[in-house]
Amino acid sequence: MKTRDVAQYYDDLAKDYDQDRFGNSYGLFLHALERPILERLLQSCSESVLEVGCGTGRFLDLADIGVDISPKMLEVAKTKFPTKPLLRAPCDIIPLPDSSQQCIYSFHLLMHLNLSILQRWSKEMHRLLTRDGRWIVDIPTAFRRRFKKESTGWHGNFAPEISVFEQLGWKVVSVHPILYVPIHRIPINSRPTMLRIDQLLGQYAPKRLSSYQIVELAPRS
Repeated sequence: MKTRDVAQYYDDLAKDYDQDRFGNSYGLFLHALERPILERLLQSCSESVLEVGCGTGRFLDLADIGVDISPKMLEVAKTKFPTKPLLRAPCDIIPLPDSSQQCIYSFHLLMHLNLSILQRWSKEMHRLLTRDGRWIVDIPTAFRRRFKKESTGWHGNFAPEISVFEQLGWKVVSVHPILYVPIHRIPINSRPTMLRIDQLLGQYAPKRLSSYQIVELAPRS
């Protein structure tokens, strides 16, 4: 995976990204699951909050600073948040000072990486976070991915076990599984009624059966 190829891929999507990805019933379903969890996890963050992989700014209202690798995606985000600092940078080399962020979050980014980049990204998150900081990241569920057709290339093909983060010096604070329902197979007019079912499954069903998990991490002392 080359950085310039990823940037070009999202540059090409930027203009229509919001409508194509989150302007339909599938994207709205995901957003309705993700946003309440993220808002709840950020309630304790009273200082600087950074979003890495902010894209066109779907969650950027919750952050103080946004970072993305795609200049075109950042251009769209800037139209929504003209006064917010936005930086063009890869996830593992972010031009901000050490220990400057209390909370960092990233959504739908990890799945595009590989172990080597994750290791570098993890090191950068350790550098940027305060001692009591939190890193919030969504992780595709490795168990569920076993039943999917093998894909090639970098796009959405990485699903590490959560234990990998513990090996990289993180403590797992909380885990929030989401997307149990195969919503892409549910008729569009039935999707809104499935939201509460998915939320209940997130509370009571085995975590490994979810499509992915929002994980709250803290630097291990």
